[in-house]
Amino acid sequence: MIGTNFGGGGMSKVYCCISLILLLFITCQINLNAQPGGEGLVLGKTYRIQSKILNEERQIYIYLPDSYKISNAKYPVAYLLDGYEHFHYTSGIIKAQAGNNKMPEMIVVGILNVDRYRDFTPYELSYFPNSGHADKFTQFLKEELFPFIEKYYRTQPHRLLIGHSLGGLFAINTFVNNPSLFNTYIACSPALLHIDSLIKKDYPVLLSDFPKITKSLYFTIGGLESGEIINCTTDFRDILLNNAPPSVKWKFNFMEGEDHTSLVFSSIYEGLEFTYENWEVPLVVAKEGFEAIQNHYYALSEQFEYEVPVTAPLLNAICKRLINHKIFDSAIQILTHGIEMFPKSASLQNNLSVAYEMSNRLEEAQKSYELACDKAAANKDPYFSLYVENLNNIKSKINTGSARENYEPQVLIN
Repeated sequence: MIGTNFGGGGMSKVYCCISLILLLFITCQINLNAQPGGEGLVLGKTYRIQSKILNEERQIYIYLPDSYKISNAKYPVAYLLDGYEHFHYTSGIIKAQAGNNKMPEMIVVGILNVDRYRDFTPYELSYFPNSGHADKFTQFLKEELFPFIEKYYRTQPHRLLIGHSLGGLFAINTFVNNPSLFNTYIACSPALLHIDSLIKKDYPVLLSDFPKITKSLYFTIGGLESGEIINCTTDFRDILLNNAPPSVKWKFNFMEGEDHTSLVFSSIYEGLEFTYENWEVPLVVAKEGFEAIQNHYYALSEQFEYEVPVTAPLLNAICKRLINHKIFDSAIQILTHGIEMFPKSASLQNNLSVAYEMSNRLEEAQKSYELACDKAAANKDPYFSLYVENLNNIKSKINTGSARENYEPQVLIN
């Protein structure tokens, strides 16, 4: 509990702080008002759901991948507790990692809080009024939120839960008691000291009877945290060591220089990295061509228990690496197959052109660039001017024997 007793000049310091904050706010407003008008930058959407189970309105944020509007693909869903605090940078991490082919593109659902003590704790705690109703919150997820997301968005049957502190406690307790609710769990500094007796008494039994299903769990604690919370978390680690079945892939990370809040960003980043560590196609596999890539994604589908599709952006990302490493024959073979799968893709056609050009097959490159321009014009592709630039430069190369000054053919991964 945070005290509100101000003594010995403390109140005057508070007034000074408030005055400074108001001054900064007014100054910022003046500065903002002085700026020229700009366009809005939209990260996601906000929805309000009337929950009959919780008897209240719940607010959620939703982020959609860039490719959502231009494809018919289905996407895994990351559910983020304490959504107001963590939504923006978590969506950014997922966008960046997916863009680098380190993990799947995902829909992100940030769940805003009403009463986290009530929703995230599994039984009543005397020092948290109205605590102990995690069962109702779980029911809300299963019977109201999941159906809402799956009705209005194209989703894969693969769910990820991310929680910090009490949200991490909820994630750990859900993993042990309701493992089928999510496929993978990331718990950043879970506040397990609040359920210490439950961990020691019930968790060993529950884990020894854990169903034979594939699950992933990543959890952390900071070295600058209290001894109590560190001890409870390492106790849970030891229980996993002794009782977790082989079907559970898990990792505990002791972050020595971090405290309870400073570790959240790195915990989410490294948790995603751990969960999807085999996602990226290794260069040695990509060199073997399209069939080897398909086999890689078949293996991922088996591991994550949903059909992982081979998409145009994935093939472009793989071939960009091949082209950068001057492995042109493999890139050409993969891109040719990709164009058969996605005949309207201007980016695949452009990248095939680049591979032809850089392997000195200039006539083939020109024909391919012309096709890329045709597809880009038909699709109103935002990169149309870049395709035209590539085409003009290959014509210059053929007609004069040299490209334009400072020209380098551009590989796209959209």
